[in-house]
Amino acid sequence: MENQVTKEIYTKDMSEIKAKLDECVTRKVYEKEMTEVKTTLQEHSEEMAEVRATLQEHSKDIKEIKAKLDECVTKDVYEKEMAEVRATLQEHSKDIKEIKAILKQHDEDIKELKEMMKSFQRTMLIIEDAVTNKIPALFDGYSMHQQKQEELEEKVESLEEITQTHSIRIAALETISSNDAKRLSKMSS
Repeated sequence: MENQVTKEIYTKDMSEIKAKLDECVTRKVYEKEMTEVKTTLQEHSEEMAEVRATLQEHSKDIKEIKAKLDECVTKDVYEKEMAEVRATLQEHSKDIKEIKAILKQHDEDIKELKEMMKSFQRTMLIIEDAVTNKIPALFDGYSMHQQKQEELEEKVESLEEITQTHSIRIAALETISSNDAKRLSKMSS
């Protein structure tokens, strides 16, 4: 392959040289061009030697790359997978936009809730202050009410005892009165 490339370059250069020779009128021009051609040919030969050396150095890498390419997914499969990835990315982009909109709404809701919480806390502080000041008074009032209730219950018990005693006396007096009325009616008869 390298010889063929060299031959092609050589053949190409030679055909250019022949064309130039046909155009040349004098031998001096011919000799001058021949010298240039020889110099160019020598330069090309040196370049070809460098190319051969480079080819030999890289031939191993090329074989490895070819082996890896054979193992790789074909271009069609790769393009299909890329199309799927692009479609998925578009879907994810839409989802992300929707999520961002939802998050924005949630942020607004959170701000509203924070404002409501601040208002609620202020209200709770006001209520707490009002209730805290009234609790001792309510407790004192309850204590006084309880104490009065106990006093009234004692009075009611006392009155019930007195009432019971009086009922017994009234019953005894009624009995005595009815006995006295019988005696009086006997005496008067």
